[in-house]
Amino acid sequence: MIEDYVISLNEDVMIECDGLYASVCEAMKDDVAKKWMIRDEVNLKSNFGEALFILHFYYDGNVVISDFASSSNVEAYHNPDIRFISRWTQEKGWKIPKPLSSMIESNLDFWKHFWETHVVDSEYLDSKYGKREDIEFDDIVKED
Repeated sequence: MIEDYVISLNEDVMIECDGLYASVCEAMKDDVAKKWMIRDEVNLKSNFGEALFILHFYYDGNVVISDFASSSNVEAYHNPDIRFISRWTQEKGWKIPKPLSSMIESNLDFWKHFWETHVVDSEYLDSKYGKREDIEFDDIVKED
C-alpha cells in the first residue's frame, strides 16, 4: 500500500516558501530578530483521515510539536500521522520534530514508541530513559 499524504500550511512565510527550511531562512534573513520562530497550524490529509498539528519552526531547523489532533484513535504502533509529519519536515530540510514535554507526559507510551523508533526526538525522553542507540538506517535497508 502506498502511503500518500498532503500537507497544508497556514502561515504566510511557510506557504510562500513551500515549507522549505532554506527558503524560510532566506525569507527571514531581513527579519529584525536573528533568532525567530514561526508558529503554524499544519493540516495533514491522508487515506487515514485528517490530522492537525501546531508546529513551531525555529531559525536553527528545530521543529516542536506543541499540539496534535490525530486522524484516528488507533494505538501508536498503527498511527501514521507522526511518521508522515516527521518525514515531511525532514524532506523539507528541517530537523526531526520534538513534541513538547507536557504532551509526552500526558501520553507517555504513545510518544515513547515514536522516540524509540527515531521518528521524533526528545531531550525529555533522553533524560528519562537514557540516550538511544544510533541506528544506521542505510545498513538496515541494505540487509533487506
